[in-house]
Parts: sequence; C-alpha cells; structure tokens
Amino acid sequence: MPFKSLALASDGSDHARVAALLAGRLSARLEVPVHIVSVVPSTAVYIPGPAVGQTTAENILLQHRDLLIEASHAIVEEASNQILEAGGTVGKVEVVVGDTASEIVAFASRQAADCIVMGRRGLGNVSGLFAGSVSHKVGQIAKTAVMTTA
Repeated sequence: MPFKSLALASDGSDHARVAALLAGRLSARLEVPVHIVSVVPSTAVYIPGPAVGQTTAENILLQHRDLLIEASHAIVEEASNQILEAGGTVGKVEVVVGDTASEIVAFASRQAADCIVMGRRGLGNVSGLFAGSVSHKVGQIAKTAVMTTA
C-alpha cells in the first residue's frame, strides 16, 4: 500500500531537524505531503515562582504558555522550510497544547498519515529518563508506522 501522507512531530531539537530533513526527502521521493505538528506539553505551561507586582499565578501561566506556543510556531516554520528545501511538500501545520505523545498520534490520525516521522530524542532528555521518551510512547500507542531518527 503506497503512502498518501506523512506526519512530522517537531520540538526544534537536533534530532527533530534530522527528522524534518528525512521527511522532506521522503515527501519528494514518494510525492506525498508532510503534515507538521509541534506540541506544547500541558505539564510544561507553569513554572512556579514569585509573582511580580499584581501578577497572579494564572497570568504567569498564560504568559508562559503564550511564549511556548510562539516558540512552537517558529519550530514548525523551520521544519516547513527544511521540508521544502529537501524538495518535499508541506501539508497541514499545527501547534497544540496537551500530552505530547497523545497529541502527536491524534494529529497523525486526523491527517490520515501513513507514517509518523520524529526524532528519537528531543528537548526533554532528562525527563525522558524518568518518564520514558515521547518517541517510545508514540510507538506504543500509534496505529500507524513510526520512524525515528538519531
């Protein structure tokens, strides 16, 4: 069965950049689009600290989330450029907030992607030692192929 589309999960890490290049090459060779997602982990939207002036914890939370979402938009833009430079085609692009592995798999499912391409290690290497890597979790729950890059 030929591939109809690919999903790329990117967090801006070096491994994610390698995955974007691979996805772009596959896209060009297979003549299929690459849909790109970057997930802002719901557990990473609040860093406790002293409130400044009249700033409430909720305002700090929302400002931090906005910064992470803004950074994720830059990440998917960079991944899009890498795919295009490799001769590939970019499809749907999304930034979402939630459980990283679940959101990647849900995104790939919504796009009817035949394969999820992602880096084996991301920006959360230390937390991955304790909670397990995102790529491992995606591989466990995805109902489609998952390709990881080193």
